[in-house]
Amino acid sequence: MAHQRALHFDELEILVLDMVDMGFVDDIDKIIERLPEARQNLLFSATMSDDVRAIASGFSDSKMSNPAVEIAISPKTTTAPNINQWLITVDKDTKSALLSHLINEQKWDQALIFIEKNHGAAKLVDQLAKRGIEANAIHGGKSQAMREKILADFKSGKLKYLVATGVAARGLDIGELSRVVNYDLPFKPEEYIHRIGRTGRAGASGEAISFVAMGDFKNLCAIESRLEHIINRKEIEGFPVRKVIPVSILNYVRKSKAPSKTSANKPENRKNKNI
Repeated sequence: MAHQRALHFDELEILVLDMVDMGFVDDIDKIIERLPEARQNLLFSATMSDDVRAIASGFSDSKMSNPAVEIAISPKTTTAPNINQWLITVDKDTKSALLSHLINEQKWDQALIFIEKNHGAAKLVDQLAKRGIEANAIHGGKSQAMREKILADFKSGKLKYLVATGVAARGLDIGELSRVVNYDLPFKPEEYIHRIGRTGRAGASGEAISFVAMGDFKNLCAIESRLEHIINRKEIEGFPVRKVIPVSILNYVRKSKAPSKTSANKPENRKNKNI
């Protein structure tokens, strides 16, 4: 409606961005360009990825009388005790075969599978289909209506296996989800805690499985340091690992990483920047 000039923002006082989906950044920019300069901006996010932080920092403006303020609530150090966490060390080129094996051999009733990239989600769905496993994906490249339809099928049990990017899965509320899989291990410990918190809700038991390749070692160290314990490792027969991953360093501290900024999120490309 906003793009059709059927909705006007002349009297808008507060802009609220809640659980920002990076697939809608361009649309958000277009709407912001039409908003009054005198307003307050609020952004809420369960996790602060580099992309979300870039959006937030893009709202700051030295001309504004009120500076930007960030209020952060530290996530719990530990996860729910009723979530059975375990990991499998794996070579990258055998990930999809391992996932298919686990689904079939362990007869998984349902699984929410997290992956990092949009194209990776679509590729994994195709790989599973070739092995006779029906799955679907939600990511920033799909329309909101399509994502809602896929999610509804997953919640009803019509769809058993859902592949989702971390951003697309923000705010997912799925009751009695038995299993979460980190097909790609997240970069930040907070994201790991947020992801596996999709299962084991309301006192129910849940399972969180993570695939860990050699390139994930630093991420694993950061996650286990945050949890303050080593995640149980399991070996799956028929899937030997060529590159053995050592035991984590529990006092590991990751070096700070400067947030990446795309041209769309640079401060000079935004207007009315105050959050």
